[in-house]
Amino acid sequence: MAVIPFTRSEPSDSKAKIVQWLAIANSDTADPFKPVELDTAIASVQISGTFGGATLAFQQSNDGTNWFPTKTHTGDTVSATAAGIFEISLSGLYVRPIISGGSGSSINVILVARG
Repeated sequence: MAVIPFTRSEPSDSKAKIVQWLAIANSDTADPFKPVELDTAIASVQISGTFGGATLAFQQSNDGTNWFPTKTHTGDTVSATAAGIFEISLSGLYVRPIISGGSGSSINVILVARG
């Protein structure tokens, strides 16, 4: 069980801000990120990789202890058993991906925000 850190970058050729959690496996915990640093309330989340029967969900919290499902702009919960992309609200103080079920997973999560 590893703690997966996020990386943050701002490519010089765009106004995008990118946060990535790479190679999240079963039983790993992803470090929470504070989206207030992105200067926007909406982002795109891309989920890809080897799922091995796992489900990846995206969560938000205002206290870093109690976590709740992140919703898309249409009210659907962000949850994937295969590659996909979602538009989400960044209303919580913290956000993180989380994996449940499956085995042999290696999932990448890329959050892109435009300020």
